[in-house]
Amino acid sequence: MFQKNFSFIITLLLLFSCGDNNEDIIEEDVISVSAVNFINEIIDIMEFNSLNRNGIDWSDFRSQVFEAAGQAQSIEEVYNSGAIKKALSLLDDNHSFISRENGQFISASTAVCPLVQPSRPDIPEDIGYIFIRGFSSSNEEEIIAFAQGLQDVIRDKDSSNLKGWIVDLRVNTGGNMWPMLAGIGPILGEGIAGYFIGANGDETSWEFSQGKAISGFNTIIDIQDSYNLINPNPKVAVLLDNATASSGEVMAISFINRDNSASFGTSTCGLSTGNTSFSLSDNSNLLLTTVVLADRQKNTFGDRIIPNFEASEDEIIARAIEYIRND
Repeated sequence: MFQKNFSFIITLLLLFSCGDNNEDIIEEDVISVSAVNFINEIIDIMEFNSLNRNGIDWSDFRSQVFEAAGQAQSIEEVYNSGAIKKALSLLDDNHSFISRENGQFISASTAVCPLVQPSRPDIPEDIGYIFIRGFSSSNEEEIIAFAQGLQDVIRDKDSSNLKGWIVDLRVNTGGNMWPMLAGIGPILGEGIAGYFIGANGDETSWEFSQGKAISGFNTIIDIQDSYNLINPNPKVAVLLDNATASSGEVMAISFINRDNSASFGTSTCGLSTGNTSFSLSDNSNLLLTTVVLADRQKNTFGDRIIPNFEASEDEIIARAIEYIRND
């Protein structure tokens, strides 16, 4: 009897011992709960908000991302596995990216937009000129200062003798479109300048009105004492290059189908879509492409914007001046 009980105890000990070992194996060979939750968090945001959401097989999408994540045991290991970059690639929008708290950017974009600083142009006195650089700040004071700075340049350059304006968007790599719109408003003119169009065809306009940059019915920026041109609704030549991207392309589109406007240069970068920022649980931000850009006549883009007139670096200013002076 004693022998039987002893054998039974030994058997139980072996079973418990095997159970502990199996648990260790599971922990090492299976992705952790925290990693699963983080991946699902990101994919859920993408599934419900992506511009391309209606054309994606989300079950297959999820499977491919988890396969890439492998046995990740932490959020950091999820990033290192390439799973997030895989998800961004599968979105097929070429524009979405993640901005991490540590300053790292994760993107699957294949856009190549070489940044070549143009030479300082020699502009005659009868032509107004304004250069709009990229701007990425979300600080309210910096936003207002940027927009007001553009209007101050316009105010200083304006004259009753001007035949028109050159708006230089070359090497405008994008960022925050709203101070650009508010700043260039006096030249662009009042009214709807374009639209954001979502996956289901929902539309939201962007416009400039009385010093305000407006999205739909919401005022984003309000410039107090906004400037009005001496000669309103001027002739405008818009300069583009391959580095004109994202919000820079928003500005380019704003002048499309505007009376007395034409663009010169080379095709833009091809990021003519709009991103929405979503905060993630690790304090990163997912900048997800949620809309395609459209002009004031609701013609959609989503790719490179082709100028009205192709022009090289050597001839672009002369071509723009000739256009403005030609009645």
